[in-house]
Amino acid sequence: MTQVNNEFLKTIHQFDIVIWVVVSRDPNPEKVQDEIWKKVGFCDDKWKSKSQDEKAISIFRILGKKKFVLFLDDVWERFDLLKVGIPLPNQQNNSKLVFTTRSEEVCGRMGAHRRIKVECLAWKQAWDLFQNMVGEDTLNSHPEIPQLAETIVKECLGLPLALVTTGRTMACKKAPQEWKFAIKMLQSSSSSFPEDNDIFKEDLIDCWICEGFLDEFDDRDGARNQGFDIIGSLIRACLLEESREYFVKMHDVIRDMALWIACECGRVKDKFLVQAGAGLTELPEIGKWKGVERMSLMSNHIEKLTQVPTCPNLLTLFLNNNSLEVITDGFFQLMPRLQVLNLSWSRVSELPTEIFRLVSLRYLDLSWTCISHLPNEFKNLVNLKYLNLDYTQQLGIIPRHVVSSMSRLQVLKMFHCGFYGVGEDNVLSDGNEALVNELECLNNLCDLNITIRSASALQRCLCSEKIEGCTQDLFLQFFNDEGQEILTSDNYLDNSKITSLKNFHSLRSVRIERCLMLKDLTWLVFAPNLVNLWIVFCRNIEQVIDSGKWVEAAEGRNMSPFAKLEDLILIDLPKLKSIYRNTLAFPCLKEVRVHCCPKLKKLPLNSNSAKGRGMVIYGEKDWRNELEWEDEAAHNAFLPCFRSW
Repeated sequence: MTQVNNEFLKTIHQFDIVIWVVVSRDPNPEKVQDEIWKKVGFCDDKWKSKSQDEKAISIFRILGKKKFVLFLDDVWERFDLLKVGIPLPNQQNNSKLVFTTRSEEVCGRMGAHRRIKVECLAWKQAWDLFQNMVGEDTLNSHPEIPQLAETIVKECLGLPLALVTTGRTMACKKAPQEWKFAIKMLQSSSSSFPEDNDIFKEDLIDCWICEGFLDEFDDRDGARNQGFDIIGSLIRACLLEESREYFVKMHDVIRDMALWIACECGRVKDKFLVQAGAGLTELPEIGKWKGVERMSLMSNHIEKLTQVPTCPNLLTLFLNNNSLEVITDGFFQLMPRLQVLNLSWSRVSELPTEIFRLVSLRYLDLSWTCISHLPNEFKNLVNLKYLNLDYTQQLGIIPRHVVSSMSRLQVLKMFHCGFYGVGEDNVLSDGNEALVNELECLNNLCDLNITIRSASALQRCLCSEKIEGCTQDLFLQFFNDEGQEILTSDNYLDNSKITSLKNFHSLRSVRIERCLMLKDLTWLVFAPNLVNLWIVFCRNIEQVIDSGKWVEAAEGRNMSPFAKLEDLILIDLPKLKSIYRNTLAFPCLKEVRVHCCPKLKKLPLNSNSAKGRGMVIYGEKDWRNELEWEDEAAHNAFLPCFRSW
């Protein structure tokens, strides 16, 4: 059906609109509505705020006036068209509905007028198809490959999708080891995510690195590049799909096949335990965990872990995105080989003590949890390479020398970390200045997300070549314990001291909030790879880039600010008059949001800025009407880009 949809997109046809939606095993009516609305309207904040019934009415009004063809892929049960606002196709409107399903019962329940059954291929057809996908050169490149190929074809049970996708990914693999490695990479992590769920590419690669699949690389950059190369190969082979920028997903047929192959073609049934997004409220029977190597229970409704499982072989455990509040002492006691542990997006407030005896642990994700402190025993995790503490706003205590003891740490994420109740005499005290000192001891650190809450800590951070070179996300937020600003005449950021720093090449995201003494952010021109910039509640900022300071700091070099910027968010900046004096190319800019910036009367755009990006500008109507433009051509170019805030 993908090919049919693609043909409609590139040829002239009789329909007003062609819509493609993946329904999947657990249909989400609002997700389907959003996909339809992207084709017929604008999926903006106003749309997102509507109820499901309101969305259905809007869709029905639009589609009721059009001759449409709607493709629904992967329908598992009767899907109520009217519930999401789809008018029933009939002879009067001449619209068409085409759907795919694995069940003839669904065809009956959906009232299909015509059924086309895609039969499983017979052995010869299946083998011919697989050979065509793989190619003779590969099949004959090693004596073991034909036998392995026949085994895979038999177990694909004649399913064309399984045969095509598997054949494509094996086409360039001319040694048995390469086949096993490519398949192992696929099964080990991506098949542990819920079907049709977005997977952040960076997360996938971090798991691969920490599980040791990319150990042949001495440096993290080499491993990451290889990881992206593997993901690219899987996408080209249709084993993964690109869903959004930076994200991929896996079709459930491929997911099921991947798990089957990972369990040695079904011979070892308990090697993988994957019940992601299965609606669980409690753990599966722990008596079957003894042989499990990788387990994914993410995206369920589990609240308590009260048993003590025996898992001598467990390497990977995903418990993220649960309602988890209680982890009993002893839960991790019998998991001596555990390397990857994800507890993110849960309500966990305290970690059981035995977690700090998991000396094999390399990857620990505690982001978006309620943990309040990291104990001294954290030093025992001597093999930890990846630690994610992003958005642990309750985290108030990290004892001194804990961070500096993690000598193998490569990735540390602490964005919006330690917002409430920071305790005395620990590395989060005094605006994180002690934390910055300890970070300089981490010789293997490559990727850093950090929150800074004092000018002196920021000054030290920016003057450290080590930290400056590995910081990717930076959050500046100046508060004291009562949430009031702590900037004084002897404790504020002096732009003149940092305009000489020119090495923020790793910096991709900057968020600045409630920094009351800042008047400009000219130093950001030395961050050539900056992608996201948020400036919020900074009441004295007058310019983002001070042209005078910039000319002086540039020292005659031809440098263009914000060459890779994609998102620019400006909120509650009452004195802001200028982003930059001159117009900028903004070749990558996708979204601008402006709110409560009454003195900002001009954007640094001309008719050639942000060409072909489909940029969107959100702002109040009054502000938009008062904007001044470079010329009429610029005004006309960007007028269609505006959306109400």
